[in-house]
Amino acid sequence: MARYDYTPLQDSSLWIRVLTLHAGRDDTRLEATLSHHAIDSVPDYEAISYYWGSPKDPKELILHKDGQVYTLPITVNLHNALKRFRLESKTRCLWNDATCINQKNEEEQSIQVRIMDKIYMGATQVLFYLGEKEPSTRGATKLLERIRKSASSDPPNDKYTISQWLKNNKLPSSIESLKWNPLKVFFQLPWFRRKWIIQECALPSKGIFHYGSWTCTIQDMEKTIWLIYDKGLSVLDYTTSDTQENFYKLQSGMSQLDKIRKLRLRRQENQGLRLMDLAYHFQTSEATYAQDHLFALYALASDVTADELRPDYKPKDTALNVSLRYARHFLYRNRNLEVLYRAGSMDGEAPAPSWVPNWFGRFEQFGYEACEGLWDPLLRPDHLHIAKATEVNFVASTSPYVLGVRGIKIDTVGELANKYLASSGAASKSKNISLDQNNDRLKESDAIIAKAQKYPKGAHEEAQWRTWICNTTQHHTEASDDYAEYYKAWRRYTSMKSFASRASDEIQSRPFSKVADEHNKSKVFGLTTEGYVGMFPRHARVADVIVVLYGGEFPFVLRERQEPEGANFELVGQCYVHGLMKPGELNLEDRKYQRTSFFLGGKFKVDGN
Repeated sequence: MARYDYTPLQDSSLWIRVLTLHAGRDDTRLEATLSHHAIDSVPDYEAISYYWGSPKDPKELILHKDGQVYTLPITVNLHNALKRFRLESKTRCLWNDATCINQKNEEEQSIQVRIMDKIYMGATQVLFYLGEKEPSTRGATKLLERIRKSASSDPPNDKYTISQWLKNNKLPSSIESLKWNPLKVFFQLPWFRRKWIIQECALPSKGIFHYGSWTCTIQDMEKTIWLIYDKGLSVLDYTTSDTQENFYKLQSGMSQLDKIRKLRLRRQENQGLRLMDLAYHFQTSEATYAQDHLFALYALASDVTADELRPDYKPKDTALNVSLRYARHFLYRNRNLEVLYRAGSMDGEAPAPSWVPNWFGRFEQFGYEACEGLWDPLLRPDHLHIAKATEVNFVASTSPYVLGVRGIKIDTVGELANKYLASSGAASKSKNISLDQNNDRLKESDAIIAKAQKYPKGAHEEAQWRTWICNTTQHHTEASDDYAEYYKAWRRYTSMKSFASRASDEIQSRPFSKVADEHNKSKVFGLTTEGYVGMFPRHARVADVIVVLYGGEFPFVLRERQEPEGANFELVGQCYVHGLMKPGELNLEDRKYQRTSFFLGGKFKVDGN
């Protein structure tokens, strides 16, 4: 039987193909017809979201065309999905990228990717196919149903401790780790980590999850994932994973699903979604081609009208070229430093220079969520702005890999409370890994705060707790004196010194822990050479330079280096220095500060692929 030969679309930007799946039973072969339709007058169809899987040992889809039959090779996962969605007594109109886009036509691929929003929002609903049930997930769907049902009878968050809430809803406690394993395996399914599912989930108003015969609406899945994070359920305990790889899979999959929930909420509130912001927050997703880390988000973004940002699958458009083009576009168009706040060096070889955000997959050492709260340049609190009334000043560079920008050096990193990092991560089997880490971090910061010289006598404790939360509440306002008591409760709870009051300490410390644990866990407490305390990037080192770049809201940590292209620094990341962050606290006109040009570079993969 001959291979199917695609008929070109009349106009790839205005037309799509729809797969009409013929009726049939499980034991019969898959047969279908592809038809062409204008995007604004297409008949009702459902879109499929699935994990492509390996192209090895493909299955066959029989396609009818002009009275003849042809074969089209498809992956096993798509074959299983079509079998699951096929009806016994009537045809079903479906759209999926593998069959409805000619995968051998790069130009068609590029153009169709640009209209993904119309394709998914035009579907009557999206069918999210997670796969067929596996023995290792036995009981997972029952746990999901219990969590979902608890939403209708959930008491106020501050009324009961987590252990009481779990008991009320007949869910396993935090010490019954094995009972959560089926759900952990469920969230390690490959579908949850795919880059393309972000738009496939965020765009439609209606959607149904399918795992074998189990189904769940997208709204019910949103409630479930919200409760898992809000209650801190033990399915989030990544540290009990048997391998580092499974640790990554669970954390990445669950994090992405929660971020999609937040993304859908923003869309419902008609909030604009920008490509750079989307790319940053979904940087831990997986994609077959590096460029897809940006292209898969194109249809969701509200700021991609420029021709230079349009997806292009031509071979010469390497991942490195794409990342440099996108970064410079947003830097020069917006005339702010948001790109730099989302960038920074990593341990290991990077896909682009340090000033370009890591848009192409997870960090080399992945252990924490992407920055939230005040670290997100879109959520900066009003009371913090170290270089207010200054404007960004870029400097020309002779190399496309180097970014020149003006600013001043204000200090260097003197000491870091980062020894706890050596014992953190998936290797630890502690049931209280988060508490253990915070306890170690506290001990190290206690030793450092005693050396801080820039704060009045008796004000060290206040400087310490305000630094832990960067003097900012979870609502992005300046922390009041009440947070001193929240901090003390957090210390007691973290150190486990008073078991009798642990429940009350846990509740009282929540306003503080929400910021310290959720927003600042990707930073380390430290001391500058001049005697200030601050929160610094995890990859910072002693003697790294602390600078203020003109137009910047937060200072940056840079590392000196000399490169053939002319770069003299690499960007490590943004930081907080207590006592210098409010407008007016740092006098940028002080003669002791020398204005200079910083040329940012850093080692990266040469071909960018």
